[in-house]
Amino acid sequence: ETGAPTPPFVVLSEEDLKVDLTDPAAKEACVQDFMKAVLGMKTSEKGLIKSIHGGGGKGTAHLDNPSDPADVRASVEKVLNEMNRADGIYFEQKVNTKGDGRFYQLELEVDGTTVAQGGRFVWFNSRLQKVVEIGLSDDLVPMFMPADLYQKSREWSAAVAKKANNNTRATMEALVFQNEKGEFEVQFIECNRRPQVENEALALLQVDSAGNRRYTFAELMM
Repeated sequence: ETGAPTPPFVVLSEEDLKVDLTDPAAKEACVQDFMKAVLGMKTSEKGLIKSIHGGGGKGTAHLDNPSDPADVRASVEKVLNEMNRADGIYFEQKVNTKGDGRFYQLELEVDGTTVAQGGRFVWFNSRLQKVVEIGLSDDLVPMFMPADLYQKSREWSAAVAKKANNNTRATMEALVFQNEKGEFEVQFIECNRRPQVENEALALLQVDSAGNRRYTFAELMM
């Protein structure tokens, strides 16, 4: 509705779903429902099964063949077993599958509906755990992505926050990559209603437009 690009995704369960996963029959019925939804997409595009309650690689499972029932079951069960809850589960198609597969994440913080200055770039390991976070002021962002695409990403972030009636210091997450044509793309994947910083790299500390030091949330928590 805001025009912000996102990877194709399918919601497998809403946030209010209640399933007793200690009951084998109830758990199997849940797995079957999720499998039916994924297999019903009739796609072979690689993706992920994710929980909105996950983080740090937990609650996320690679799904390299969404058309294979055995692969779908294994991914669904992994997420259910790790999270021990069935609500807030979804399938998300992987980005840059026609390119070299590489990507990194842009994180923008918003105060209510106002996008804060600067952004963070995040790199992951193969288990989708964050390993590096670099905070940059706006003028240094072109080190990692085109300035015009960054500005557009800020506009999309503000639009998403407004549409969601956000009233917190939230974090917008988008994946940045170069496609098979060498063109930069951005795909928004999440909005977390809190600052999200795990491994802030302090080598490129942010400053505001006047050159004043901008402290990171990681430092403020030290």
